[in-house]
Amino acid sequence: MTRTSDAPPVDLAQVVPGIEAHVRHAVRLHPRPGRPGLRDSHIGGPLLWPASEPWPRCGQSPYCALGPDDPMIVVAQLTAADFPEIAFPDGADLVQVLWCGGYHGAPEGAEPVRVFWRRAADVRQALAEQPTPAPELSAQRLVPRPCVLDPERVVEYPWYEELPDDLLERLRAWETPYPDEEWYPPLYDEVATAPGFKVGGSMGWWTTDMPEELVCPTCQAPSVLLLQLDTHEWCPHLEWDPHRVSRWQPLEERHLVAHTAEYQQACEPTGASIGRASHGGVFVCSAAPDHPATFYGQ
Repeated sequence: MTRTSDAPPVDLAQVVPGIEAHVRHAVRLHPRPGRPGLRDSHIGGPLLWPASEPWPRCGQSPYCALGPDDPMIVVAQLTAADFPEIAFPDGADLVQVLWCGGYHGAPEGAEPVRVFWRRAADVRQALAEQPTPAPELSAQRLVPRPCVLDPERVVEYPWYEELPDDLLERLRAWETPYPDEEWYPPLYDEVATAPGFKVGGSMGWWTTDMPEELVCPTCQAPSVLLLQLDTHEWCPHLEWDPHRVSRWQPLEERHLVAHTAEYQQACEPTGASIGRASHGGVFVCSAAPDHPATFYGQ
């Protein structure tokens, strides 16, 4: 099934002149449970992993969900053929993302995600028996179930803290719900940062506020969002307001009834809970994507 986001509820460039210069492009992945192949783009499925290469382990932090000998958890595998938007390093056409299911924090000096760039043709013999995460990790909703993808290209705008001051003033002047507070119009969420698993675009920073700098810890070049992980495909909090439907709930799934199993599977397709039922982003270096990645959770 093709899944389609609704049209934006407002032409932002018309009501906030100048913001069109800050347009970003993202690819909503729309993962749904399935049986992806070894060489396919997918969430949570089998990786095209070389048989001669050890599977990564973590367990480096008191906040890590894994023990020292536990295998890291598969998050995603994406190909250049499916996602030309990704800036692959020279010679690479496959990227694989794994995580430990925790949040390390700066003192531990390591990230809870690892990103591997490969040339698929170089994997002559793939690992046949791939490590299986411990059952308790699935029970804690730390393991994404295998999902096939239905990519959809969408237009976004940056998180409001990324906008220049003059544009932010214009945005607030357009529709300010709280005139005495420095905030932004709620409708901006419907045109700005798309929820769900996605490639590229912008991430929302509702919980922590945006870091002062998004830079590569290795070379200080700007970091860009490679992959957003999300508990939900769209914001389920609108379900109790019968007059509001999130623009990001696919048109093809508007018939689903809240609180039913079918609705739940569409809204939380991977079965993984990111943070406290929120989202997080895997950021990579814009100058050298193969520098170690950084993960920010919300």
